[in-house]
Amino acid sequence: MNFAFQKATIEGEEVVLNIMDTENMFKTSPAVAMYINNPSRIARKRTVLQLAQLGMSFLSLPSWIKSPVESYLKSSYQNQRLTEGALYGYFESQSDLDSMQSVLMNYQNPFDQLN
Repeated sequence: MNFAFQKATIEGEEVVLNIMDTENMFKTSPAVAMYINNPSRIARKRTVLQLAQLGMSFLSLPSWIKSPVESYLKSSYQNQRLTEGALYGYFESQSDLDSMQSVLMNYQNPFDQLN
């Protein structure tokens, strides 16, 4: 597709892989940027991770426990979101409005939608 993304099939599902970023800090497999047949799946996963991160901020745990957990949670979405800007540009060049919306949905902060 472009320098950072490739279409693939994983466990019978068509996906777009982010070959520039790993799934998280412990897995070396490429991150999935989009599930073709289930475009909201990545957005739901990232919302859960961000809510978990928010929940961690309310726990009174020592920083030596909180910090690694927060780093792990961020590693599952932070770098991937930045790279996915190129995926949005690719879909824009192909005039694929549905895929553009899916990528945008993956990037948005779920707390912005509460307003």
